[in-house]
Amino acid sequence: VFPKGSELRLAATDKGKYAILDIRNARNVELFDPVLVGDRDKHLGEGGEWGMGINIVSSENVSVYNAKVTKCWGDGIYIAGSTDRGPSRNIKIVNAYCKQNRRNGISVINVDGLELISPYSGYNEGIDPQCGIDIEPNKPSDQIRNIRIVDARTEYNPGAGISIGINKLYGSGDQQISVDILKPVDYGSMEGFLISCSASRSKNGEKVGGTITVTDPVWKYNANTPLSVHKLRE
Repeated sequence: VFPKGSELRLAATDKGKYAILDIRNARNVELFDPVLVGDRDKHLGEGGEWGMGINIVSSENVSVYNAKVTKCWGDGIYIAGSTDRGPSRNIKIVNAYCKQNRRNGISVINVDGLELISPYSGYNEGIDPQCGIDIEPNKPSDQIRNIRIVDARTEYNPGAGISIGINKLYGSGDQQISVDILKPVDYGSMEGFLISCSASRSKNGEKVGGTITVTDPVWKYNANTPLSVHKLRE
């Protein structure tokens, strides 16, 4: 529990990879009111893009309430898994506020069971993909399942407000995904919503199936287009 007025500020570093709070191989974690400030304004190096505020890896039953994560060298919140321990499971993020991070506000890489309730993610810029919320597995064994995003507000990201790029799920066996997005709002990002799944990435005829639903979106003043469906940017 972070008392009112408290925060963690990362001292200037040249590390291209870090985590201010690292929740790894853990179970039954509750985190209340964390305020984290990264070092992007005073970073000592130029390499790397993996400086995370809250890093959740191969963990289960993790709830984070009212997180405020700004100015990280990479992503504000990063949710992933590992080869040996599999995806994170049953993750709940409520009222997260992610702003001015260098890569993405929130990245979702490998998870089975995620609720993002009322997240804000804006002005995240510096190195691609520069999205508010980026759902993007790294390898064919990753899972993008049982994800529910409710009342997300994104704005003025040079990438998409919400991006789903699942090309890297190709390369092994068949995969199933499930993502449900309810009432997202984006103002002024490059795209309000971007989706990419190129079957040309298939190696041996494997398929990526499942469902992505977007209900009652509001996308305004997008620099490129409100809705974009195409191959992932290289």
